[in-house]
Amino acid sequence: MANTNPHDALFKATLSHPSEVEALVRGFLPAIISDNLNFSTLQMENTAHISADLREYFSDMAYSCNWKTDADKPPAQITLLLEHKSYLPDNIHLQLLRYITESYQHQYRDSKALRLVLPVVIYHGDQAWKVRDFADYFDLPDPELKRYLPLFSYELLDLSQVPDRTLHQLKYGFMLRATFMLYKYRKDKGLLLRFAKIIFNFAMQQGLPEDLKLEIFQQLMHYIYRAYSLNQEEMQELRTNIMEEAGYLPGSLWDQAVQEGEAKGEARGEARGELITALEDELELLSRMAAQNLPYDLMRKLTDVPDELLQTFREVYSPETAQHLLAQVRHARTLPDLPTIRQHLLGALLTFCIPEEVALGYLERK
Repeated sequence: MANTNPHDALFKATLSHPSEVEALVRGFLPAIISDNLNFSTLQMENTAHISADLREYFSDMAYSCNWKTDADKPPAQITLLLEHKSYLPDNIHLQLLRYITESYQHQYRDSKALRLVLPVVIYHGDQAWKVRDFADYFDLPDPELKRYLPLFSYELLDLSQVPDRTLHQLKYGFMLRATFMLYKYRKDKGLLLRFAKIIFNFAMQQGLPEDLKLEIFQQLMHYIYRAYSLNQEEMQELRTNIMEEAGYLPGSLWDQAVQEGEAKGEARGEARGELITALEDELELLSRMAAQNLPYDLMRKLTDVPDELLQTFREVYSPETAQHLLAQVRHARTLPDLPTIRQHLLGALLTFCIPEEVALGYLERK
């Protein structure tokens, strides 16, 4: 199923520019990394070797870059794995380990000296991120056994812990700043409107090609239409604030953005019904199969719901709980907008004992 998560789409659009990756490294990673990379060698990696099922968990952004060395020494490379999370995962080490292992296997098959993969996780979810060691996942009878574990770490950029001033004054990365601010303020339309001048001030950058400005504008507006629900008055305020910052705003571009927003507004009405109908159909199918006590492997072949959701559904299923869940899903048709519907459906799945990470991932793929 195609990933329609607007956060991932903006993440990929932003970090497809090497200049924004450099801004991320310079602005937020430790000096041992930022001071020793030769950014002139920074380039996106081909990640076609990563398995399809793993791509469901990853935004699939990786860059290679040479490490600064003496002129008489061959260049050494590292790989930056850039991963984005809009919800709190409970198994980030396992997800990262899978990617790292596949990357090292690919490097080894190519008969290349293995190069370090440095994971960087950008997080802007609602729950507090709990940093854990990989050993915390295990119940070890003796601490000495830790030496048998594939221990590794990752760099975490939790936007909730980044001061507003740091984002507003970010020296490098015109699009990175806008993206991080939109992520951080995504549930507060007031802050979006208040900081629109800062978010869109890339339009004042001298030397930035006009076609790139238009591309960035379109990407940001596309995200705003998908992640926020702005009424006509708020749209006008946003337009005014952008024009005050940019000094101008091409009428055709704004008209195109508004038309896109109106089209998406109509599409959101259809999307609400499609989301509820799809979830209702899948839950009815799962209920029928669980009532017949079908084997897990057969149920897995007959539906495309995530394995974790299917397994939990089978464990907690009863005719009463399934009917209650379906009633909650159908109630969503009475709710006013897609964000409210998604929040309601998330609550219904959590009540059914579906783990939050699984429920969020499932709904985001819809």
